[in-house]
Amino acid sequence: MCIRDRILALIGGKGGGKTRTADGLVKLLVGRRGTVSSADSAKDYWVMARNGVVVLDNVDEPDQYNLQDIIAASVTGAKLQRRKLYTDKVVETFVPPWGLIVTTRTGEIVSRADLAERSLPVFLGEIEDERRRADAEIMEEVRSKRDAVLTWLALEAYRLRRKLEDLKVSVRCRFVEFGRIVYALYEDMSLIDAWSGAIALVMSEADPLVKAILRMLKPGDVISGTPSEIISQLEAMGAELPFLGGGKSISRRLREVRTALEMAGIKVEEVRYGNTTRWTLSRAEGVPYEEEIPYEGG
Repeated sequence: MCIRDRILALIGGKGGGKTRTADGLVKLLVGRRGTVSSADSAKDYWVMARNGVVVLDNVDEPDQYNLQDIIAASVTGAKLQRRKLYTDKVVETFVPPWGLIVTTRTGEIVSRADLAERSLPVFLGEIEDERRRADAEIMEEVRSKRDAVLTWLALEAYRLRRKLEDLKVSVRCRFVEFGRIVYALYEDMSLIDAWSGAIALVMSEADPLVKAILRMLKPGDVISGTPSEIISQLEAMGAELPFLGGGKSISRRLREVRTALEMAGIKVEEVRYGNTTRWTLSRAEGVPYEEEIPYEGG
């Protein structure tokens, strides 16, 4: 579940077991030193990265100390270098963690386009009382079975590497290597489509434009025009959008979310005529369309 350039996002309301799931995963992966915590500063995050896996609990304020930018830099492999305290020439280097897990109620922390497309969203519902177990019992089971699980994972990793060497299937997704791993494990392309749909759902919860496009465009629909005309057509379909700025602002937003929209089955085309930009958005026939997801404007 923890891959260096991926974010495991556990999303759900109170009582869904987000924190306990994250705690169990980090202790399974790195042992007793694995902890679930919150970072109060950028430096806290990079210090926590020394454990190998960072778990950020209840992250619902993405603007806190530019956390989204820090996570984006981390999952793309950036390192942090800074002068060591009380020295003039000694430089400390902080390397990114090889695993990052966040728990959140809303998913807003990973809703930004560049983070959403690198996320593995897992939606957790509330656990019924009769199915609950004591935290100590769960953690003891993790401890007692850790060696067996890690042995199994090592064997699976070996088998996966052999499969990847022989894999000839072309995988259609932006992150080709990740797509190849998923297909090699399960030999089911629909899982990649499901992952794309989950990412689109995360983005739509925090972005009214993405939500409007995903909810309003049905299979076979095409809308085309300048940025303001695109907004007008969405509103004519029933979307209730807040003010999104002028044409340049709307175009910039469409460019930011383009990858996520295309992962959800929306084709996005941009053509420039001098100082004018025209967009075409379309959903092909046969692309899954979630009618049951309610649209809430604004």
